[in-house]
Amino acid sequence: GKGSIFKKWTWPVVAEEFAQNVWCGGSGLWSVYGGNATGLLTDQDTCEARCASDDACQYYLWKDDPGADTRFHCAGFSSCSEQSPFGDGSVTIFKKRSKAQRDMDGLYHTPAGRQPYADFWYNNTWDPTAQYNGTVYGQWGESKTDTGFGTYIGSDFHHNGDLQEYYDPWEINLGKIYGVMDDLRLENERVQQKYIAMTKALITSTDVDGFRVDTPMQVPLNFYKVWAPAMRAHAQTLGKDRFGIFGEFFVSVQRYGTMTGRGRDNTMYNQDIFIDDIFTLKGGIVYPYYWYIFTAMVYKLPEYVDGLPLAYVEENKIIDTLDPATQRHEYAMWTFCNNHDNWRLQSMTGFPEFHMCLALITFWPGVPLHYAGDEQDFDSPGSALDGWAREELSPSLAWRAVRTQPNGNPADGDNFDMTSSTYLYIKRLNALRRAYFGEFGNEECDQIQTPTYKTPDVLVFIRGCSADKKVLLVANFHTSEQRLASIDAVPWSSGTVLTDCLVMQNAVQVSVEQSSVSITLAPLQVLVLSPAVESVPAAVVEVWPKHGSSLNGDLGQIILRIKFDRSMADSISNYVLLNGEASSFQCSGDECTKQVDMSSLSDGHHSLEVTKDALDQDGLAVGAAFRSEFMIDRQDGVIANSIQKLPGLICDNGAQICHKATGASWFRVQNVGSNWSEWRQYNESTTKWNAQFSVPVLVQYYSRLSASFIVGDCLAKTGERCHASWHEEMFLRGEFNDWGKHNEGRMMLISSFTWGINVSLSGFVRTRFTPVKDWSKSYGSHPVRELLYNVPDFDPRHQDFNVVPTLSGSEPCRKWMTDRELWSERESIASGAEFATDLWLSHLCTAASPQCVPDATAQWQCHGYTDGQDGAWCASVGTENCWEYGVNDQSEEMSSCGPCYCCRRKVKTAPTGTESTCCVKFNDLFLNYTVTSDLSQCAPSAAPPHHVSTSFTMRIQVGTPSNLEQISVESYKSSVIAALDSVTASVTVAKVSYMVLSTYQLSAVPSELEIVKSEICSLFAAADSCVVRTQTITGGRRLQGLATIQADAEVETSTLSSVSSLANLADDATALQAQLGSNPYVDSSTSLIISQPATTEMKLVTDVTTEEPVAPAVLIPETSTVQTALESSTGVSISVSLATTTTTPTTTTQGLPSTSLTTAAQTSVASTQTSALPAGTCMEVVVRSAGGADGNYADFSMNGLQVELSSGRGFSIVILTEDGGVQSKHVYDTGFEGEGSGPLASLLNGLPDGTAVLIAAMDDASDSLTPEARSSIQMLGATKISSLSYRDSYALIGIKGQSAIAEAHSSAGEGPIELKSNAVWMSSCQASTSAATGGSGAPLALRVKSAGGADGNFAEFYVNGALIDMESARGLSVVVLGETGAIVSKQVFDTGYEAEGAGPLVDLLESLADGTIVMIAAMDDASDSLTAEAKAAIAALGATKVDQISYRSSYALIGVKGRTAIAEEVAAPGEGSLIIEENLTFPLSFSSLSSTSPGASSSEAAQTSSTGLVVDGTTFSTSQQASSSEIGWSFEFIDGCVGYANVFRNALALALLCMM
Repeated sequence: GKGSIFKKWTWPVVAEEFAQNVWCGGSGLWSVYGGNATGLLTDQDTCEARCASDDACQYYLWKDDPGADTRFHCAGFSSCSEQSPFGDGSVTIFKKRSKAQRDMDGLYHTPAGRQPYADFWYNNTWDPTAQYNGTVYGQWGESKTDTGFGTYIGSDFHHNGDLQEYYDPWEINLGKIYGVMDDLRLENERVQQKYIAMTKALITSTDVDGFRVDTPMQVPLNFYKVWAPAMRAHAQTLGKDRFGIFGEFFVSVQRYGTMTGRGRDNTMYNQDIFIDDIFTLKGGIVYPYYWYIFTAMVYKLPEYVDGLPLAYVEENKIIDTLDPATQRHEYAMWTFCNNHDNWRLQSMTGFPEFHMCLALITFWPGVPLHYAGDEQDFDSPGSALDGWAREELSPSLAWRAVRTQPNGNPADGDNFDMTSSTYLYIKRLNALRRAYFGEFGNEECDQIQTPTYKTPDVLVFIRGCSADKKVLLVANFHTSEQRLASIDAVPWSSGTVLTDCLVMQNAVQVSVEQSSVSITLAPLQVLVLSPAVESVPAAVVEVWPKHGSSLNGDLGQIILRIKFDRSMADSISNYVLLNGEASSFQCSGDECTKQVDMSSLSDGHHSLEVTKDALDQDGLAVGAAFRSEFMIDRQDGVIANSIQKLPGLICDNGAQICHKATGASWFRVQNVGSNWSEWRQYNESTTKWNAQFSVPVLVQYYSRLSASFIVGDCLAKTGERCHASWHEEMFLRGEFNDWGKHNEGRMMLISSFTWGINVSLSGFVRTRFTPVKDWSKSYGSHPVRELLYNVPDFDPRHQDFNVVPTLSGSEPCRKWMTDRELWSERESIASGAEFATDLWLSHLCTAASPQCVPDATAQWQCHGYTDGQDGAWCASVGTENCWEYGVNDQSEEMSSCGPCYCCRRKVKTAPTGTESTCCVKFNDLFLNYTVTSDLSQCAPSAAPPHHVSTSFTMRIQVGTPSNLEQISVESYKSSVIAALDSVTASVTVAKVSYMVLSTYQLSAVPSELEIVKSEICSLFAAADSCVVRTQTITGGRRLQGLATIQADAEVETSTLSSVSSLANLADDATALQAQLGSNPYVDSSTSLIISQPATTEMKLVTDVTTEEPVAPAVLIPETSTVQTALESSTGVSISVSLATTTTTPTTTTQGLPSTSLTTAAQTSVASTQTSALPAGTCMEVVVRSAGGADGNYADFSMNGLQVELSSGRGFSIVILTEDGGVQSKHVYDTGFEGEGSGPLASLLNGLPDGTAVLIAAMDDASDSLTPEARSSIQMLGATKISSLSYRDSYALIGIKGQSAIAEAHSSAGEGPIELKSNAVWMSSCQASTSAATGGSGAPLALRVKSAGGADGNFAEFYVNGALIDMESARGLSVVVLGETGAIVSKQVFDTGYEAEGAGPLVDLLESLADGTIVMIAAMDDASDSLTAEAKAAIAALGATKVDQISYRSSYALIGVKGRTAIAEEVAAPGEGSLIIEENLTFPLSFSSLSSTSPGASSSEAAQTSSTGLVVDGTTFSTSQQASSSEIGWSFEFIDGCVGYANVFRNALALALLCMM
């Protein structure tokens, strides 16, 4: 039947006022008034309830006015259209609310009246004679019973206030937790029965097999004595004979001993006596073992590992392990390495410690408990209480700011990867546990044997369920030293060889000697030794595409791959599934593969699976299913790339949302400051939306269990893009501005989601970010707290155990990140939690809190001296370790110190210092913030580019279905671009659908037209859906102006599996006449003719975007122009038209077959650009590259004209001629399993020296890139190709046998790259620039101008008075000149705050040949990240003042590689800008310039020996090599000739070359 989905109401509902001080005339239903609050006059709620229960009532009047003649009045009305003044006091007319609406305001109708809970009710009646029934137990197993009187026994809740003292038996059992959780009176039978009814229903309705009870120690024991047996009995009626009930025992062993099994109190230990015979909890999560592991590993006190066997012995004296179902003792406690209340062990120590802990809990008695995310190596600092550290197994925005590893946070993305190394390790551990202990059929399973002597720092034990399946675990807990592990009286005979079962290969073996085992263990080494290594099921160890990866759909043929850890049975292909179905995988040995055409895979999520029944070659089933997912995204959308800003999201001038979210299943939209829309299914490319100018729009998508995909856009009235944000506004308020009273602290939106403000501070101050003026929401810091931790009291060491507590909270997490250099001192993260405390800012412009956080309420207290302290020390020490010390002066202030001589108190005030101004940036999406002295960072960045976009649907019809196969999306897009003529725009195709279209005319239209429509559609058997559209106009139901007795039906089918299936549909269409003739609803006067023969059609939903200021309508091309261009490129006769409506909702998109699939090597000889440029023309070359994570493209342009090349995965290569033509174009697939490396190397190795080559990487070019192929690229002058890794961007303009003209590389996720350069190898480029850049014998005037951030903020270069076209920015701008004075490259290296330009700068300068002229200018700030290596590289240009560069200095250099600089100046900030100039003649002669090595002074160079060969007055010194008779040469420039030491071995050849 019909149903509706309603949004959950989350805000309190209050009665809605309709009118004030009026009476609703002529529609009264009742009216009650009086002076006493009784009956309907009790309160407004009672009056409203009367209206809610009366169907006729639509409004009610309520009055409670003590000043009126009659204080109370309640009346109901059926309407209130007629109103008259009310004469007695103040009254209000309210609109009626239904009972359901009234329940939404937090109060429910119950037998006890309107209450906040529906099933449990409070009663504020005090009973002075009542008592708490039952016995309660405390932390040490002590019992207490109520001997007093008086409680609210009639209430279902305790009325005792907040729990403060956890060691008090009454508080821990009867108090309210955390001040927010109302505490049920669970010791009361009435409440117990309600709870039993509720949890019975839970078992029945959800089919659960057990309960894990949170903090069971905060519930009276007599509740469990009633509830647990009832749960087991009810579960048994449902066939659940072993229903599990477990607790979270974060409490002492003595306390959880009272509620395990039959329970023991502290008078019953190590005896066969119990509290009673009623069984409560089976077991639970226990902490003693975790605490010992924590102490040994985190505090590096390995001697405490002996506490594990101690805890096991002592614990078993206290707890009852008897199971009532089996009448067998079964140890069922849960042991763990991590949980949400503490930091993950691997983040506090490392992964070796974590892996050793995993092995230990696997083979220790009890149940190993794994915390979600451990198997994926999650390592975020902090705990669940820190807010951001409760990682989930789905993508989350939280991890963008907490980068725990160089490439991000492993929790950022879909991370249930069943091939991850730790997942496979835990999988093997669990399999071994089943193999050795799987029987669990006797009490021997829970017995452990330990050495009869101490084994310091080492854990050694033997465990097994039977004599032939015992294992020996040995583990060295010392982190840096070897330890001897041994055990005596082992159950194996001498000579037995024990093998480590934790690994599959190279396992350690040890022999039993004289009934003992001894082995030396490396630090943190763990072994599990057994006479026979049990077989474990096979595992999938590798899959491609990798889990969670995204492919763009342009790869042509791909090979799906699943690899096992061993050879599998011949039947394995039957159990390997693609998208849930068997899919003809080819399997051999340990691998299954399937070659797939990408066009057959639709956009969206896809799965690879292996079912649990798959067998290995020995017939052993895998036992557990394997599943991995990947995504196809031809849109390069927000799900695949997790982007947050999407210019063009707002489209059609604010009337629509244009989505790019392949993989999403739901979405919702919000104009920032307004409410979110309802969640909607994601099945459309555009959504109608009313965006407001200059108001950001956010879209939130839901995909695969995560709703963390949020993107924003903003559109100004001018059509320009503005910045998106989560909040409408943001303020920084704190002590520095009197919390907003002195000035409001309004922040500026400086980029998308990032707010900035400059503040002046002279010390540490408390602050908060708040997006509202009324403080109803603010962002602060998670308070610092000690991690939950202790040593059990049965260990005698607990009395003097004293370590520095491990801390959690925002500040400890910030320090963790900075200690590992994952954040700078300037970064941190905020929290929006209600209990968050203030943030700290300071004059130091860092995010750090003061070393001693002041306590304004600190009081003096008595201090007891320790060694080396006395009265003189007390009087002179002042402040130490955050304590202030002083001699008691008997003042009132020191009265709290009592009679003591020496007093101390916590520091009360925050440190101060010299005032400085800091830039504070806050991201209101990720909640991270930065504090920096670089004030320019708080300046607004440029808004996203202006975008004008439109969407339309183009219909392409052909007569022959097979002709559609000749039309590719790329050819269509090219035709649209050509049709747009002068407008430069990008074209994307959002959806493609195929259909059959036929039009029919019916005379005497059937009365049952809908039934006829259904029959028409039923004829199209090959289609999953079809639509028959008719239209009613004046004169009857018809289309296209036919006679009134006729109708047209347009039949459109969709959701076709392939283009070829269209042919059958076209044939079916002609059979409609006969089909309709037999229809009983078609009378004899009805006739049907085909007015338009069946045609096959494709529809393309097209998005066009441009940055040019044009009207959206200009972006819709003329269909005739598109048709001409498409027919010309495909050779197919077609008809092109614009669809008047968008594709119908039933249409499902299919990938269009590509006509240019990328194979291992794709090569073409240029047909359009092989001709040379006009004589004298200098060509500009542009190379662009974007790896798979940064845009996924590779393209080239020459003088603004794009080179036609269908780029694909791997390297796209363009070979150029000497005069600027395109010689050939190639694409080589060097991605996963690609075979393009060989052909690529052959091509490049075969090129003659001097050939210009353009290279760009797309998708991934690294996976199959061989050393030979890398070497061939290095022959083009490349120096960065060795750094190329998975999905990086890479671009090169190279010359065979020479230095590269330009080269760039960026890691995946760092964005695309673009290279621009003149074709300096062309004579025309050198000739055309001679006037500006010199030439043979031409004078060249060089000028460099620099201005730091305080002195104008620019960097400029001039050649012969002409400004070089270059976009300078923060850091060092560098211009490199060639031998003729031509500009070889122009680059900017950001060496300012937190920048990474120093490394690439070093790479460039070190790659230059000696004698190269280099111009450098600083802009804004170039000092903050300028490394020593970078300064040395600049010094190698002859610079001597580079060490003087400071924050925002001006600096200019005209340097020569390997020689003294020509000109150099530096100026401190505030001293003004710089200009240096020099006139040079090219080619240069350096005979008058001394040659210097990097760092050498000119005087040192002058003293160099000058014996050797002399040519044109220049000395070539010789040096005899110790191991060779060859001569090594070092020499200088001679008339433009450049030599390199040890390159030429023959002096005569060298001399001849240089003279030539």
